[in-house]
Amino acid sequence: QFPVMQGYERDTWYDISGKTIFTNSKGLVGVGLPRKGGRASSDVECTTPDGITKVGKFGWEDIYLMAKGGELPDGSKVKTLKLDDVSPGGPKQVLLEYKSPFAVASRDEDYRMAWEFFEKQ
Repeated sequence: QFPVMQGYERDTWYDISGKTIFTNSKGLVGVGLPRKGGRASSDVECTTPDGITKVGKFGWEDIYLMAKGGELPDGSKVKTLKLDDVSPGGPKQVLLEYKSPFAVASRDEDYRMAWEFFEKQ
């Protein structure tokens, strides 16, 4: 019924603790990593659980491909600095940290699980 909203949900990705690492939502500009990295992007540091670190101008598409290809196994950390210019006290750099695995939420699956639970009650 709401194709635009469904598109946002299908392309909003979360880390293992529920933090948004990427969203294409027009209402959440600046949340998470940009889709594509570039010269103007902040450096992103990716560290695997065994301590291998890779630094670059990575965007979400790069991170997604690294995770899918096994370069960022579960437990890997992705860190970047971002300018926070909306909080009181003026602009400041904040460290954003995400931990793999990364996943898309599924409202349909959540409802299915909830109905299953309540049917047993």
